[in-house]
Amino acid sequence: MPATLRQIHALLATDGVFISKTPCVGEMNPLIWMFLLPAMRALGKAPHASVFRAAELEQQIKAAGFEIVAVENHATKGNDSRPYIVARKR
Repeated sequence: MPATLRQIHALLATDGVFISKTPCVGEMNPLIWMFLLPAMRALGKAPHASVFRAAELEQQIKAAGFEIVAVENHATKGNDSRPYIVARKR
């Protein structure tokens, strides 16, 4: 993820905006990322997915050279583990 975020940063114009709504698997039920996801990968039914929390995602975005402008959750139901993040290139 760090390399991808740095590449996005490099591609944006000065003061460009990066918008992300990223599933944070680390905040989901542990059974999903500890057992279900690896089993689905082993069967060829799921791609590799990094496991991280929203706070880690924010840190990675900042480390790539962005200033976070807003973080919100727009849940369709219950506790949504997909933060909506708006960041500006510094």
